[in-house]
Amino acid sequence: MKRNILQILLSGALTFILVDFLKNIFRVPRPENALIKLNDYAFPSGHASVSFSIAIVLVYIIIKSCLKRDNKFLMSVVVFCGAGYIAYTRLLLQVHTVDQILIGSLVASIIIFITNKINVHN
Repeated sequence: MKRNILQILLSGALTFILVDFLKNIFRVPRPENALIKLNDYAFPSGHASVSFSIAIVLVYIIIKSCLKRDNKFLMSVVVFCGAGYIAYTRLLLQVHTVDQILIGSLVASIIIFITNKINVHN
């Protein structure tokens, strides 16, 4: 249990740090028609990155659990729908474009792949 919590926290923190680093490298401004005004950069989407990072780890934990197969599938769908909803709200608020959301999700996938490889070797 502690290992799962640590993996969630580590992946979320590393994703947040990498996204912040990338935002300051690319310095892509937010869309001008955004419904809310934010003072940071838009690329990649931090909300999409962190939500998908946490979702991927949670699904990994769910799959490795002793739950019935149908329950694992249902819970995994719910988790990914939650992450997808967070990404969708960023589009609804017009603070991100689709490519910013997709790259944010890709950043999450890369971080999870790396942390999982490190975790497997320890």
